[in-house]
Amino acid sequence: HITTALLAPLALLLGGIHRKVEADGLSGAARRWFAGLGFDGRGFRRGLAWFGVGLCIYLILPLRALTTPPVNWGNPVTPGRFWWLVSGGVYQSYYLPQALTGTWTQVQALAALLLEQFGLPGIICGILGLVVFGKVSRLYLLTTWTALVFGLFAILYRSNDSYVYLIPVCISFAIWIGIGISGIAGVFSKRSSTFGLVLGILMAGYFLVSAGPHSTQVDASKDMQAENFGHEVLAMAPENALVFARGDQAVFALWYFHFALQRRPDLTVIAADLLHFDWYQETLHATYPGLNLPGPFPWPETVTAANPLQPACNVQYTDQTEIECADPLDDPQ
Repeated sequence: HITTALLAPLALLLGGIHRKVEADGLSGAARRWFAGLGFDGRGFRRGLAWFGVGLCIYLILPLRALTTPPVNWGNPVTPGRFWWLVSGGVYQSYYLPQALTGTWTQVQALAALLLEQFGLPGIICGILGLVVFGKVSRLYLLTTWTALVFGLFAILYRSNDSYVYLIPVCISFAIWIGIGISGIAGVFSKRSSTFGLVLGILMAGYFLVSAGPHSTQVDASKDMQAENFGHEVLAMAPENALVFARGDQAVFALWYFHFALQRRPDLTVIAADLLHFDWYQETLHATYPGLNLPGPFPWPETVTAANPLQPACNVQYTDQTEIECADPLDDPQ
């Protein structure tokens, strides 16, 4: 995902930090933070080179686009389209750092999510692991950086599903909790090894028990909504119909049934929300050569009128399958 780029600056920097340096002349706090850290320019350049090699994976986008696949987001066969795709151009309007209204609400939602996921004992252990027991290391720096940049991104990114970008924050916080539990158990172990061990087991048991309810929430093995939706639409759509799908849930499900499973090849599946993109019009022309697309900005109504021999269906999924079909325009009925 494009947000992986947020990890690049520190990851590259950490690749060049490994040699121990002298900490003479530093205060106690500064000595704790900087002792053992050094910068190796050669290691940094090596990491930068391998980072560039890793970016070559993006070449699969134009190479696959040249084969004109039926699902071809952005059709990145030109430099402009390639950059639009890899930079997430279509989503940049959701990221509005200048519009800070509602930021405090987003911060509160972040705090509530962490409290819901880890509970008050987990929050306390995580803070102790970060502030009290944490020591400078690659892991410490990387988790701190990850939590800060992804937390800030999730707060400023104003999409309905921006909470998913808090997953790296939760991962970092879970690591701090582990450090905190280890530190607390270590303190008590100095007085009584048995007590420290029991305390560590109890704290670990608390998180295992707390994870129980969440396991059912993330188990999608019995979620048949997409499959049922696809079967319903394909069963109800008339022969040779134009199927205008609206919303990601409807579009992705029908793309999978129509193109991956090759069901109902007689249908013309159209993502209505993408019709205004020139690259999507090119994809439709390549996928359905007999489809008439009028004008530079076709709408479902104009596409229906330009293909009068085909019935048209409007499909979407909210809490249930919604499909409405009309007979061909030149049907005498």
